[in-house]
Amino acid sequence: MDDQVERLQVKLEAETISKKREITPLEQVRQRTLETYELELNAKLVRLRQHKTILLEEAGKLLAMPPSRSRHLVTIAKDFEQLVEEQRVLLDKISETTGLYLSFKRQSGKLETEVIELRRALDTLHQQLQTKESLARKLYMANEALLRRLGLDEERSES
Repeated sequence: MDDQVERLQVKLEAETISKKREITPLEQVRQRTLETYELELNAKLVRLRQHKTILLEEAGKLLAMPPSRSRHLVTIAKDFEQLVEEQRVLLDKISETTGLYLSFKRQSGKLETEVIELRRALDTLHQQLQTKESLARKLYMANEALLRRLGLDEERSES
């Protein structure tokens, strides 16, 4: 039994050493990754401190600005706000005009369709009129021929 325990202990130690060897590269990768992240975070902190310094300097300059410049800045800001409002009004007008244009375009399309239908109807009526006019001419000519015959027949019967 002791022999079996010893074998198991040896086997366990061998597996432990094997696992440690497997863990070591993973631990190295983990360590390198942590170091990389740490370097990136340190670089970001340095940049943030630089930006903070620049912003504080700019704020100090703004606070130290003479009143005339601040009035100019206020005027520029108001002008900018007016330009933004004018742009908004223009955009509203353009949107409204575009809506009207599209509405007129749809109405124009409907009217064009109606015009085409009316032209077809007019052509049909014109053809019917020509047919009826031709028929009326034929009837007129037949009536004249009949009247001439009747006139001739009356003259013969009178004589």
